[in-house]
Amino acid sequence: MLKRLKLDSMTFNSILKKFYAFVDYEDSIGKYFIKGYKNKKRIKAEKDSHVFICQADIINYVTGKEIIPYNEDWRQIVCVKKNDLQSADEIKELSWNDSFNKRIEKVLHKYYTDAEIEERLNMYQEKNHIVPLISHLPMKYHDGKIHLFKNCVYYDINGAHRDALCEIFPKAKEDFLTVDKQDANSYVGDLCNRGHVTTYNWIVKRTKNMLLNILDAAGGEVIYKNTDGAFIVNGKELPTSSKLGEFKNGMLTDELLAYRFKDGVNTPYVIYQFINKDGKRELKGTTPNEVRNHIDLANGTVVSYKSKKQGICMEYEDVKELQVDIVQENELDIF
Repeated sequence: MLKRLKLDSMTFNSILKKFYAFVDYEDSIGKYFIKGYKNKKRIKAEKDSHVFICQADIINYVTGKEIIPYNEDWRQIVCVKKNDLQSADEIKELSWNDSFNKRIEKVLHKYYTDAEIEERLNMYQEKNHIVPLISHLPMKYHDGKIHLFKNCVYYDINGAHRDALCEIFPKAKEDFLTVDKQDANSYVGDLCNRGHVTTYNWIVKRTKNMLLNILDAAGGEVIYKNTDGAFIVNGKELPTSSKLGEFKNGMLTDELLAYRFKDGVNTPYVIYQFINKDGKRELKGTTPNEVRNHIDLANGTVVSYKSKKQGICMEYEDVKELQVDIVQENELDIF
């Protein structure tokens, strides 16, 4: 595989602008990721995407820095635009995450060659950027209290990404039934960095439409939705299934606790608590795992904390436990 770099948007755009006469735009450039291409003076860029391949000396020239050692500047490099990088000083190598990619590709190679894998991925495309269905606690519940909802379900699509891969690679369908969920999710997420943004968009759109169908059928009040699942209060009971691509109710009981924190000083967040099908307390929301062990909504315990970025990592400080009231929605009792 070619080396892969994360570039700030200014460097990325500058290369395409300064060397526009040498840029070849193609629908997909994934076929070049392994061995590159012969004419190294050309830049291969993917249409409507954020990835291109160029010779390393171009990156060094545009940035004025030795990003790639000068004795290796003949190499072809896969460049991925990352808008969260502020300058060329933050350019860094982007690993191919070979562990999960290799596990998925090992399954695919039982039935498809590399060329056939590229061909299949290119058959499923959505040119438009698709935003997943994500929304948190409705504003009317932003009152600093924990809200207890009765008659609640959590409808979740079984293996949404694995199901999409089954459609793209039908010969491997039986294998994908047992593939690790996180491997499949990571493989799909990394498609954007492997020259298949349009395939990733297609998968997101497919999952989004599946979730919209569930919401339309269930009705009720949506308390939370996130890509492939949603908490719904007072909705219709729908038939569920354990089959891949169909949906299940992930809650053991019908009670959901929800809370939104915002004080203008500490990090705001939304958190949900329920008992899952295994009978265990589960939390969903925007809080990091590092502070979740301080939260227990059933006992009225929440936290305040501050987020601080240290290099590429986040740190959490001033974590304090707080006690707040619990409101049962349909009875408006505080207890």
